[in-house]
Amino acid sequence: MYNNSISEQKHQCPCGQSFFTVKKFHDRNGLFEEYWEMSCNRCKQGYQLDNFLKETENGPAEAYFWVPRNIFSDMVILEAQLHKAQKSILALAHEMYLEQWTLYCYKGKTKREIWNRLTSQGKREPGYKLFDRMATSSNMADYLKDYFNYQNMDYVLKKLNVRDSKIDYMTNMVGNIKQRLEKTQRIMRNKGFINKVQYAM
Repeated sequence: MYNNSISEQKHQCPCGQSFFTVKKFHDRNGLFEEYWEMSCNRCKQGYQLDNFLKETENGPAEAYFWVPRNIFSDMVILEAQLHKAQKSILALAHEMYLEQWTLYCYKGKTKREIWNRLTSQGKREPGYKLFDRMATSSNMADYLKDYFNYQNMDYVLKKLNVRDSKIDYMTNMVGNIKQRLEKTQRIMRNKGFINKVQYAM
C-alpha cells in the first residue's frame, strides 16, 4: 500500500492583501498533483491561473502562475483566431491540391517508391519501417491526406512546385496573428505572478 501525503501552504496574493493556497499531493515517488486556489476576492476578479513548462533538473515540468484576466482573454482570442486561420488555409490547400498531391505520390509504383516521394528519399520523417506499418494499400489515400497537414503544407506545395498567391496572403495573415500572440504571451509572462512569499496569518 502506498503512503500518500498532502502539503498545504498559503502565499501572498498579487494585491498583497490576502493569500492563495497551494496544495501538493505526494506519493512515495514524489509530487504527483498540485492545486492552486485563490482566496482573495479582489484577485479572483483580476487574475486567472495558467500553466507553463519550465526546465528542471529532471527535464521540462509543468508550473503555475497567476496572470491578469484581461491579458489571458486576449491570448485565448488570438489562439482561437490562429487556429481558425490555419484551418482555413489547410482547407483551401486540400481543395486545390490534395488530388494533385495524391497523384504525385502514387507515381511511385511500389510502396518504397511512394515513401521515397513522400520523404524526399528518406530526408524527412517517417522512417520506412514506420511508414510500412502505418500505411497500407487500403488506407494509403487517407494516410497521404493526413500527411498533408498544416505543419507539412509548405513542404507539400514545394514538392508540387506550387506557388499560390491566396495561400501566401493567408499565410502572411497567420504570421501576423502569431506575432501578436507571441507578444501577448511575453506580456503575460512579464506580468504573471508566482510569488511564493509565505503569507502570515
